[in-house]
Amino acid sequence: MPEDDIKPATKPDGAPWHIGCMARLESEKGIDLLIDAIADIDNVMLTIVGKGSQKEVLLKQAKLLNHSKVRVQFIDRLSTFDDLWSSADCFVLPSRTHDPFGLVAAAAMAHGVPTIVTDKCGISGYMEHKKHGIICNNNDLHASILQLQKNPLLQQILKLNGQKLAQEQFSVAGMVGGFKNILNSFE
Repeated sequence: MPEDDIKPATKPDGAPWHIGCMARLESEKGIDLLIDAIADIDNVMLTIVGKGSQKEVLLKQAKLLNHSKVRVQFIDRLSTFDDLWSSADCFVLPSRTHDPFGLVAAAAMAHGVPTIVTDKCGISGYMEHKKHGIICNNNDLHASILQLQKNPLLQQILKLNGQKLAQEQFSVAGMVGGFKNILNSFE
């Protein structure tokens, strides 16, 4: 893979609200819904990390939004995921159809990034709405992003509780402990 395909995700000056998204660029992942959701949110930066068959369509859609108050950037892959986690104010996984889990949402939560997922994401079954993350349907992405953007207390709650949930449920130690509990229940 050429080196120029690997870029850091950076938070540019003047973009105090940075939304991260990492997904295959396919229709079922709902990236087009996320781009539409930020269309009239002032002073926002959306970084989309991924590849897929919908990239050209999404680039055209995003080009219509790129102006002084809204920026959308696409990155094929990152040199390290830490680049995205450290620069994002929130992470959004906008799946439009059933998504079995959404491992990237668990990774964002583990890194203390407030997370929004649709109710199509399997990880939403492990989360409590407005405690571990925001769970919404596809039509409510805009309202959910605005709600999180305007509420620093909610951001802090999701950051702390989401990180705790990810460590307890999705870390190696947490999963091993869960398996031990299941096996012990058969004794």
